[in-house]
Amino acid sequence: MATANELRQMTQEELSRMAEETRQTVFNLQLKHKTGHLENTSEMGRSRKELARLLTLLREGQLGLARKVHAEAAKPARAAAGEAGSSDDEKGAKKKGAAKAAAKAPKAAKPKKAAK
Repeated sequence: MATANELRQMTQEELSRMAEETRQTVFNLQLKHKTGHLENTSEMGRSRKELARLLTLLREGQLGLARKVHAEAAKPARAAAGEAGSSDDEKGAKKKGAAKAAAKAPKAAKPKKAAK
């Protein structure tokens, strides 16, 4: 599956061809699902989302709404910052993990009120 940035670099003809292929894939997956031969149903959702992404980009091209392709240089900078692992980031991650664990922990039963 291609990202939106990769798709934006393609021509309208390439997008149209990919959309037709994806439509056929969605049809085949629906057919397999209805006959009980589809093992991984999440493939249907992924294919439908990819088709929607392709059709959106095709429509943007028809309307002349060209969006900018995001710079790929931003991703390595984020990855490098994440590898450095500052202590503040680690503390925040620990707090988030502790909060999730506390939310999953069973709660103590409330004491019953005395009958009057």
